[in-house]
Amino acid sequence: MIRRGLIALGKAAWSPLSVMDQEHTPEKQLASLLVVLMTAGLTAFLSADLYLLVAGVGTWAIACGCIWLVSRIFRKGIGFRQVSTTWGLTYLPNLICVAANYFLATNRHLTELPVLSFLIQTLLIMLLVWKAILYFIEMRCVLQVTGTELTIGTVIVGIVFLPVMMVGFILGLQVPML
Repeated sequence: MIRRGLIALGKAAWSPLSVMDQEHTPEKQLASLLVVLMTAGLTAFLSADLYLLVAGVGTWAIACGCIWLVSRIFRKGIGFRQVSTTWGLTYLPNLICVAANYFLATNRHLTELPVLSFLIQTLLIMLLVWKAILYFIEMRCVLQVTGTELTIGTVIVGIVFLPVMMVGFILGLQVPML
């Protein structure tokens, strides 16, 4: 089962459309929980604050609840388990960003070189774009929303995500865990 979970994790990284669907499997759920716990755990470990583990998992649960609420508003018939499984897979960019953030914090001299600074900023922007693409895949392939529903859903999600991100930054999360 763990092996199949790792295979699902690899598929989520290299071919997200192959795992971002309405089908719920134990392998995808395991891979999803693994990514969320690794991201929150790495954040808590690197900052030496255990409450960041709780904050990371808590923001994931809030994000899942918000997306599930959007599915309920539009009567899509998607269960919370399906949303939480696929949304957890979108934490891959977050995990890479946490690791990159720690690497940059311990190697500040790299950001002083213009070319490396540009490359690092480009990488972080690419991770943000990757996360945004995964959000739209979640909405279109899992929730199967129309264009209008996508716009309304994004506004609803944005209204919830903004205060959650602000609280996360106050708590010390340098990488948003949504």
